[in-house]
Amino acid sequence: MNLEKAKSILSTVGVKENSRDIQILKQMLLLSHIPTKPLIFREIMDYINEERKADNESPFSRGWISKCLNSLVDRHFVHKDSLGSPYKYSVTLETLSDGIHQACQEYISILEKQNSEIGRKLAHLRSVDPLSLARDLYRTLSGTEYISPGGIDGVVGVSNAIISGIIEPAQESDILRVFGHYYLVRSGIEIGPIQKQLVGASLRGVKTLILLSPPESQNNIVELIRSSITSYQKPLNLAIESGNLQIRLLPDKKRTYRGIILNDIRMILILSDKQKPDSGVFITPDSNTPLILAAIKTFDQLWTESHPLDFS
Repeated sequence: MNLEKAKSILSTVGVKENSRDIQILKQMLLLSHIPTKPLIFREIMDYINEERKADNESPFSRGWISKCLNSLVDRHFVHKDSLGSPYKYSVTLETLSDGIHQACQEYISILEKQNSEIGRKLAHLRSVDPLSLARDLYRTLSGTEYISPGGIDGVVGVSNAIISGIIEPAQESDILRVFGHYYLVRSGIEIGPIQKQLVGASLRGVKTLILLSPPESQNNIVELIRSSITSYQKPLNLAIESGNLQIRLLPDKKRTYRGIILNDIRMILILSDKQKPDSGVFITPDSNTPLILAAIKTFDQLWTESHPLDFS
């Protein structure tokens, strides 16, 4: 093998000619003349420091040379005979080969770990959805979820938009106005992500006003609500007792908006009569201020005409 190439490979695996350990190894080879001749520590130390003295350099300490020598033994470049006293150290072609083999194996192990980590990172990067990542970045920098004004499709899409675009951004002293629907109480309110989020918003200080249309039957609304959310009864009671969660019932069924409004800055208007709506539109002041204000005005008017539900 070309000598320069050999030096390059050895340097790559950590066997560098100018390193202190390898310099000690070099001095041992020069001292022994014959690679198989064993040396005692005193011989090695005296030879090294005589060479340094000849070069007008300060001598190495006993502890420092001992540390380098032990490192060479641990790395298999030098054989240590511990049976006699004093200990004897020898360098052979076999020990050099063993040392290089161990250095290569250690470096291969490092590369394999790096390669495995690179593989995981590549797989992760290849699976990244740039648009989803952009939304996460927007949320991180702005503190709010980005919801593009316009149409929302699908049950999951509508639910996610209501939660991330309206309820989660609501802070203490904000107002949420919720136009309910008779489906919500026809067979009781199904406790789901939106209902839990509304209760949670109330508990963190958001004034949450829910206006329900009456059901088709004459069932007791309060009992329907309580019976259908027994597993969430305690948080509901706490939210109602705080005064932040208020639920009212219209005296009669009216055809009106169905949706949710955050203050006067954003609204999701539901465009479906299904119990689980699958279409809606996200509205901001930039897209339609008059519609938001009209919906708030209608809500506030209906609120005064409605009856508070007594949960006591």
